[in-house]
Order: sequence, then structure tokens, then C-alpha cells
Amino acid sequence: MSNAKNYLLGMDLGTTNIKGIIADEEGNVEATASSSNEVLHPAPGMVEQNANDWWKNVASVFWSLTRQVPEDIIKNIKGICISSQTVTMLPVDKNGKPLRNALIWMDGRSGKEVSEIISAVGLPEFIRITGGQPDRAFLPNKILWFKKNEPELFEKTCCFLQASSFANYKLTGNMTMDIDQAIKSQCLDINTMEWSKTIGDAIGVDLNKLLPKPQKVHDVIGYVTEAAAEETGLV
Repeated sequence: MSNAKNYLLGMDLGTTNIKGIIADEEGNVEATASSSNEVLHPAPGMVEQNANDWWKNVASVFWSLTRQVPEDIIKNIKGICISSQTVTMLPVDKNGKPLRNALIWMDGRSGKEVSEIISAVGLPEFIRITGGQPDRAFLPNKILWFKKNEPELFEKTCCFLQASSFANYKLTGNMTMDIDQAIKSQCLDINTMEWSKTIGDAIGVDLNKLLPKPQKVHDVIGYVTEAAAEETGLV
């Protein structure tokens, strides 16, 4: 392979599977790899995943990909992009350590909290702000459930991350969220493209302090750290 050739690495962190690929700029595939994720059911209606297991599986996929190709390809990977399942509630502390298992999109424990938020905001206003119908899958009610039921952990929370956000944090050390996931969270005011004060007030939090600033999906959010490189085989 010529050192002048550039490569891209893509990954999807799905609910049950993680899939990764290295391809050149013309779309020619150089390597593929996958790993499975465990879905936890601690009680009826509750569906969780262990974020540390996400990273262990993500790192193993990266490692498998980088072992399949020559070193000159690894050195010429010019971009990495991770998509994922959404909407997820993963609270992390100031050091990026998960405080509990993530409540994934399938989790249904916060139905009561959905009703409380709609009572406070009003259904027409909620739809105007978020652009969608309320549901237990989304983030405002999950945050409210967490605040009410696990207050000690809530007080330690520095940020709520999505699945891809956590993988990106482990790669770069930066806490981020892409605009697509931000819109799907139902915490974003789609009229201003800022975190909604109205939704935040309804659950009693400042969303600007607990959620990363939304970024475009093609923004460069950071670079692979030395620690992440050692775990993944990336440069």
C-alpha cells in the first residue's frame, strides 16, 4: 500500500452488536470486525447496559481491525466516526467514570415522569419545543427518574452521555454529543438549537450544565490519546 493513500474508520455501537470497518476513500474495504453487547434486565420494564463493557467491546473491535491491516494503513487513518443507539442516559462523574449502568432507549421505567413533565409544560408546547411526541424512551423523563430515585448519584453527576459520546470520550478525553442525538433526546429546543430551559425547568435541572454542547456530526471533536492508542492499536 502507498503511504499516500488515506483511510477512514467507521463504527456503529448498536444495542446488541458493535460493527467496525476500515475503508479507503473510494470505499474499498480493508478490514471489518464486530462484537456483541449484553443487554441487562434488572426488573420488569428496566433495560440497561454497562458502559465499561461498551468500551471493552469497542476497544476489542478497534484492536481486531488494526491487527488485520499493515501499519501504513493504520498510520494513514485520517478520520474515525462512531454512530450509536440512542437515546441513552449515562451519568458520569467529573472524571468521566460511569456512576451506574446506562438506561438505554428500551428502558420503560419513567412513564410516571413523562406525565409529570407534560403536566408541567403542556403537550402542545412540549411538541413545539422538541418536535416530537413524548415517550419513555427519551431523556427528560429518564433524568427526572434518576434525580428522584438515585439522588446521591445524581449529585455526583457531571454530565449525561450517549453511547457514542462515551466511546468518543474514551478515545479523546472530550465529552461531546452530536446534533442528531441532541435533537432525538427531546431536551433540545429545535427552534433555537439550544438546550431547552423550559424542559430543564420542568425536571429541575440546568441542561446546559449536564449535557455537552451539541456539535455537527462532521466536527473534529478531538484526537486519539496515548492511553486509548494502547488499548485499541490506533495511532
